[in-house]
Amino acid sequence: MLRIKFSHEDLCDYPIDIDIYREHTNNDKKRFIQYRNRIECHYAICPKCENPAIVLGLFKEIEGKAPHARHTKYDVEGLGKFVQETYEWCPNHVGKVEYLREPRAKDRDDREIAIYYTAREHFDQAIYLIEKMLGMKISKRLAREICREYVMSEADMYRGSCIDNIPWMLFFAKHSTSMYGRWIRKGSPLFEFLESYDKVILRPIPGREYYSVDKAGSFLSLNLTISMYNALVEKNYTKEFLTLALGRTLENDDVETVFRTKIEVDSVHFRNMINAKNVHRNDELLSIAREEMPDLV
Repeated sequence: MLRIKFSHEDLCDYPIDIDIYREHTNNDKKRFIQYRNRIECHYAICPKCENPAIVLGLFKEIEGKAPHARHTKYDVEGLGKFVQETYEWCPNHVGKVEYLREPRAKDRDDREIAIYYTAREHFDQAIYLIEKMLGMKISKRLAREICREYVMSEADMYRGSCIDNIPWMLFFAKHSTSMYGRWIRKGSPLFEFLESYDKVILRPIPGREYYSVDKAGSFLSLNLTISMYNALVEKNYTKEFLTLALGRTLENDDVETVFRTKIEVDSVHFRNMINAKNVHRNDELLSIAREEMPDLV
């Protein structure tokens, strides 16, 4: 991995740079600099799975390799325990992972508690990124449904869940969303399909670049879902993809997939957003999150 963090409370990660490392560790020989088998080791934290990581090639050059980090596979005093399960779902380790809608069968640990509260405190920014990814306006009612299903599904405990992918896990946890009445941005993948789909009519919203989805006949049963969410690491950089699917319910209650598209999402945009200063916040969405996401007991 090419980026690290120095605390489980950190909401930002950092490139592996000698000056940055010295600034954030302050030469702390109880936590970050320890001896193992009589060898001086420099430690940090993986920003994806929060496991301890050892930093290599920073203070002692490794021929042919740039400074990087890798998981320790052992506990590091002062930085935390090594958790095998989160390691097995970390894209920095496996290289490629397909996420599932199932939480770990255990109580939340400190890492998952941090994800939960970050999702609550930055829910408005997560919704903004979901809207941008979909090319679809998220109404206050839909935002509440998204938040409620995230809590009910315990999606902060999904394998592979981390602070970086909170927006995508929020919408991934929502199993389906009716398209009737949704505002779709012109030029988006959803718009390009629906424009030629004979079961719907797109009605322009005056003064906006959005169109409202209306039924062409007497009834419309068309639902949006994320059918697949996966990540892969190429040349030490994480790429994440969401597969959007539109399904039409038939008379026998079977679902016919009428559209599918794969969208690459920015794996660090959310982290950058929540660390930005002087940004506009949406108090209505934050109020929804506080109502739907109570304090953990």
